[in-house]
Amino acid sequence: MTLHRHPRRDSNSEAQKPPPPKPPLYTPKAKQARIIAASLAGKSQRQIAREVGADWETVSRVLSQSEVQTLLDAYRDQYRELVPLALDLLRHELSIVPRRESTRILTP
Repeated sequence: MTLHRHPRRDSNSEAQKPPPPKPPLYTPKAKQARIIAASLAGKSQRQIAREVGADWETVSRVLSQSEVQTLLDAYRDQYRELVPLALDLLRHELSIVPRRESTRILTP
């Protein structure tokens, strides 16, 4: 019985190839913008899919694009910087407003 050997693959050459580029999205730009905005608002992919009227896999594909990830990361960094400043400002405003007025500010 003769065993046929397959030619040895060079694993290093395969590992060095860059991944193939992702195909362009067929989702309209307006819908992509709504998906990104909803993600920034903290909604889950399934919630976004329901609201926008898209399949959750489409939402996942839109949000996984490298440009979108970069944009989302930049916005999240801005939020992380702004939240402590906003809280400090609110604390300061509440400390200088008399008690009766502060309750009026916080209630609609």
